[in-house]
Amino acid sequence: MLEVSKNKPEPLYIQLKNRLVGQILNGTYKPDDLLPSDRKLCAEYKVSQITARRALNELEQEKFLKRIPGKGTYVASILPILKSFSESREIGVVFHDVFKVTEPSIASLLEGAAAVAQQLGYTLHIFTTMGRSLFAGNSALYHSIEQKNLAGLLLLSPMEETEIKRLLESQCPFVVVSDMYTNIHVPTVYCDDSTVAYNAAKELLDKGHRKITLAVNQWLPVTPHIIRGRERMSEGYARALKEYELDDINIITNYLSRPNQDTSEIKKDLRKALDQSTAFIVSGDNLAQAIYSSIKEQGRVIGKDIDLFVYGDDANISDARIVRKPLDKLGEFAVRKLIDMQNGIDDRNQKVITVDMYDGVKS
Repeated sequence: MLEVSKNKPEPLYIQLKNRLVGQILNGTYKPDDLLPSDRKLCAEYKVSQITARRALNELEQEKFLKRIPGKGTYVASILPILKSFSESREIGVVFHDVFKVTEPSIASLLEGAAAVAQQLGYTLHIFTTMGRSLFAGNSALYHSIEQKNLAGLLLLSPMEETEIKRLLESQCPFVVVSDMYTNIHVPTVYCDDSTVAYNAAKELLDKGHRKITLAVNQWLPVTPHIIRGRERMSEGYARALKEYELDDINIITNYLSRPNQDTSEIKKDLRKALDQSTAFIVSGDNLAQAIYSSIKEQGRVIGKDIDLFVYGDDANISDARIVRKPLDKLGEFAVRKLIDMQNGIDDRNQKVITVDMYDGVKS
């Protein structure tokens, strides 16, 4: 929570204004909600009535609030565009784990982000939380947010909802990359993995396959109320099978806790799926390579005995149907969206990156 305190340099009424705007942005108070009375605000934040009224008057002038005589103070039906959070030209990129930065897929995303950031006069600064809160009091990231030393943040690791709400309260612009929060409306960019899996399954079903396995990577931790690539691909895959009135859904998940992790923990599931399936849809280069090696060990031929559809960043598997995941474009769109927000463009919606089904095709 952003506290209202006499120990801070900002006047109390400014602190109270920022606190109320934060609560409006994080959904505590929604459009047309009734705010607590002036007296209750004074008691809650330990400020005088003069302070509370000045904060509310300015928020009304800025079109965040509307006052109805005899009824009270309400959140505006349509919120105004926010002013720039900071004049900084530095964008923070946040991971939980420093080693994930070296993951090839992440490197592609960062290359796209860095290229457009440099073009627009910005630089990227990598922050790793190492499992700690974004707002850990002694962290460089916390101080950068508190002192407004950043233009905003790109979140490349899933965060707890409480962290997201605190970011909204701070008014620091941020864009969530790849993760979709179901309980909070936040600016997000992600690839249309669902449509990729749907189209892949349709292609294979149209070729006559009826035993299709979906194999996907999933970074840990798995967080409730966050939809990630696995869930999007599973939805598209299941939707295609349903259209063919098939219920033989088989999904293998390779849970990752470190970069370049092997597939030893799912070997049993892979063997079983290989024995039962005539086609695979695979997301992730390392997982695709492992399945390809297993197919070769069995003496089976791709395109003859089994079909392999790969959705990855840099897969190179002979005779597989390969679609490139546009991670560079994902990074580029994330930066552009963040800069738009910093420049006052009210863009809190989701941006879905369409995937070219014939980019990187090999078949």
